[in-house]
Amino acid sequence: MTATPHSGANVIALCADPALITLTRDSLAGAHRVWRADDATHASDLIVAAGNAVLLLDASLANHDTRSLVGALHGQFPDLPIIVAGRRDDETELAPLVAQGAIFRFLHKPASAERIRNFVEATQRGEPAASDRPAAVPGATFREAVRTQLVRLRPARLGLDRARLRRYRRRSLLLLPLLAGIAALLVWEPWHYLAELRSAQPAATLAPADAARDRAVLRLLDAAGIALSQGRLIEPPERNAFELYRAVLARDPGNAIATRGIQRIADQLALDADQALDDTDLLRLAEAIDALRSVQPDHARLPELTRQLARERSRQAEARRTSATTAGPTTPAAETTVARTDAGRVPGFVQLAHQRMASGQLVGGPDSAHAYLFAARRLDPADLSVRQGILMLGALLENNARRELAAGHLDTASAWVHDAIALNHDRAALARLRADLELARLRSQPVQQTLLPAAATGTTAPAAPPRAVGATVLPEAQLVRRSFRMPDYPEQAVVDRVEGWVDVEFTVASDGTTRDARIVAADPAGMFDRATLDALARWRYEPVKSNGVPVNQRVTIRLRFELDN
Repeated sequence: MTATPHSGANVIALCADPALITLTRDSLAGAHRVWRADDATHASDLIVAAGNAVLLLDASLANHDTRSLVGALHGQFPDLPIIVAGRRDDETELAPLVAQGAIFRFLHKPASAERIRNFVEATQRGEPAASDRPAAVPGATFREAVRTQLVRLRPARLGLDRARLRRYRRRSLLLLPLLAGIAALLVWEPWHYLAELRSAQPAATLAPADAARDRAVLRLLDAAGIALSQGRLIEPPERNAFELYRAVLARDPGNAIATRGIQRIADQLALDADQALDDTDLLRLAEAIDALRSVQPDHARLPELTRQLARERSRQAEARRTSATTAGPTTPAAETTVARTDAGRVPGFVQLAHQRMASGQLVGGPDSAHAYLFAARRLDPADLSVRQGILMLGALLENNARRELAAGHLDTASAWVHDAIALNHDRAALARLRADLELARLRSQPVQQTLLPAAATGTTAPAAPPRAVGATVLPEAQLVRRSFRMPDYPEQAVVDRVEGWVDVEFTVASDGTTRDARIVAADPAGMFDRATLDALARWRYEPVKSNGVPVNQRVTIRLRFELDN
């Protein structure tokens, strides 16, 4: 069983049209990932975090001037391919941006799945932007465009005598059949492909809800890791790491990565509380305790931090009373103590992180390299020592993931990968690692296939009147197998978590080989047919005999394709 690792684009859809987003996801399924952005700021965050990004921008987006928005995004991300979806009047208005190359392609609405897929794949092939192609006059008709090109191809008549002109015309006429054939292909191929696409659509709707749920969980985990790497622990609403991890647990209770992510958020909030206590910043300390209580009400540090807050409040209140009763103004100790600056705390955190890396305490808990580097980065993201520490920790996490992957411990490897994502490690390396992990998971997917005689399923047609031996269709279970091979589970069915069954009827020839196989019924239709027929062609049986003479025998069997959990 083979699969192609995911190496496609991350399509960021800044769009208020649900139908367009659904069509985009359906058209790119299995090749490219689609992320929905709530607003321009969210889109920028996703572009920075995702890597290999392509922006799909809806020109009808409310509260936005499309030209200004495209200009701003192109200025911020000059290499970002921007595909704008809109009407023809939008195209006329945006024509200057298309000519400048700020807009990679303009997608006419209503869009087709084929065009969306072609545009996105063009960004991956490195095709030139629309501005690098011969420009068309906005609003020009097809006839005018063709006439313009033909004018360019006309030979210079000056200096041509009539004999040469006649030869040129004769040669041109010889090209007409070839041009007609090319035109026929150009017209027939899209309609042929569209017919195939439409005929395949009903089968796609048969994928179970489990497959969609699994894909949703992966998208939420990726978004949560990005939010964690950007410090969005509990804010803003609906886009913070805590709520995203909770959404994962709502779909997949007990998910180990989400559980660890919430624990990491709680540990980071406890570390924030310690920093506030060191600075005697009681307001920040109270906020950190409240946040920790909302994330993990039973966190082990909560009682201790609450007591420390109460003691510090009492101490400061006593200091204020003492200051009010003395003759001279006395500044409370908390006010005379110079708090350590953010810059002063960073080296200490980096040193602790290196010590934890040396001892193997990479992640997990507030006393880990991950926690200390995370805290240092929040204080000073530009500090060189912090960046170097993050690179070192990311490399260690990646190596751990590779080691666990080689050992076949896929869940542990997946957890290490998520830790690296949360640290915002090298995105290209992590993308390759994720692809290797998905491929290994696909190859190791336990597959269970149950073979049942069609007669035992209760779904067969009423029995026909008795016929001569060899003409009666027998259940496969009544034959003696000589050589039998289970069908391969289709790769796409494993990826999409699709299960089903196939009823197949075939002939066991007098020499024990199989032939004349046909699919009687299947659910979902077409998903498992090829795997069934390929395996059946290699089956061998003891021939059925009539009066001691081997005869041809029709046989029926139901094959069930089921995935183990």
